[in-house]
Amino acid sequence: MLQSNNRARGSHDTAEPADPFVITLEQADDGVCRLRLFGALANGGAPSLRAVARQQLAASPRLLALDLTHLARLTSAGAQTLTTIAQWAGDAHIALCLIAPPDHPVRAALVAADLRELFAIHPDFERNYLKPNRPPPGAPPVSLPVVDLPGLIALGRSDSEIDAYIRYWLGPLLDFDAEHRSNLVAALRAYLDNWGDCPRTARTLGIDTTTARNRLHHVRQLLAVDLTDSDTLFHLQVATRLLR
Repeated sequence: MLQSNNRARGSHDTAEPADPFVITLEQADDGVCRLRLFGALANGGAPSLRAVARQQLAASPRLLALDLTHLARLTSAGAQTLTTIAQWAGDAHIALCLIAPPDHPVRAALVAADLRELFAIHPDFERNYLKPNRPPPGAPPVSLPVVDLPGLIALGRSDSEIDAYIRYWLGPLLDFDAEHRSNLVAALRAYLDNWGDCPRTARTLGIDTTTARNRLHHVRQLLAVDLTDSDTLFHLQVATRLLR
């Protein structure tokens, strides 16, 4: 496996000799893996990125982040590589995000390639991911007395505690929906109500199955959770029910 800050150079397009593609790897203690991309992601660098990404996904990180901040150019071949990595991450139930400043030209390239909905794009990665406020798996989701079912009875005592519980589990979705006028919380609720059946979820939402899968993939990325974990599904079900 690559060690932190090792560089993996891919051959670059002969038309762009001054713009080599370079990857650096950074791994955090909490299961976050970040790949920083430099230069041009084109035909020459795509195989290198696929190889490194597949290797890191095999280690089952909590989150794989592709940092595009220093990427100078993204070609159609590079965009297809990002799509492939997104599909691998989705199949492995591993959250994936892209890091790019708001005005970065790569964002425009992703939109032009109709790929943006495959990813959660986070310009403030350090704040959101490297210092997460979520406790280790198995810990109570908020600092409340545990009575019978974790937090449920205690939650009924205070509206502020209910709001804290909802924000803890659904905060990134609520913020994204508010900012982009999307309906990811509704997609998650439909998915949970239909016991994880994507075709039935699509029918509930009145959309096609592919669109439903894309929305759920986006939900998984934003929340950085495993939608096959029974405890996680339980808390998400409760949070969506409590949401007013």
